[in-house]
Amino acid sequence: MKLKMMIVDDSDAFRDIMKELLVRIGFEIVIEAKDCDEAVREFEKERPDVIFIDMILPDKSGVEVTKAILKIDPRAIIIAMSAMINKRLIKEALSAGAKDFLFKPTNEMALNTVIQMWGGE
Repeated sequence: MKLKMMIVDDSDAFRDIMKELLVRIGFEIVIEAKDCDEAVREFEKERPDVIFIDMILPDKSGVEVTKAILKIDPRAIIIAMSAMINKRLIKEALSAGAKDFLFKPTNEMALNTVIQMWGGE
């Protein structure tokens, strides 16, 4: 079974990097969203297995996106991401229901580890 991945980030460049990393480690289905509304729409339509969400988005925070997705499906696997090393942000993301937190930029090893830990396969 191939897992579906979703990347929620307002940066086209970062989404491209993440998509390339995910494809390189073997994931063919990668869904992208640039803001909260698009993330919720894509989640409802595609039901990805693992969602990577940037915590700093232009329209709403990643915490709000996390809560909105978990309201639809409490079993959703969400991995929070940020370039900011901020203990409060990490705590908020995990309290909102994110399973883990990755710092940006990330690499294949970190992605593979978190996917194996939370996404299975």
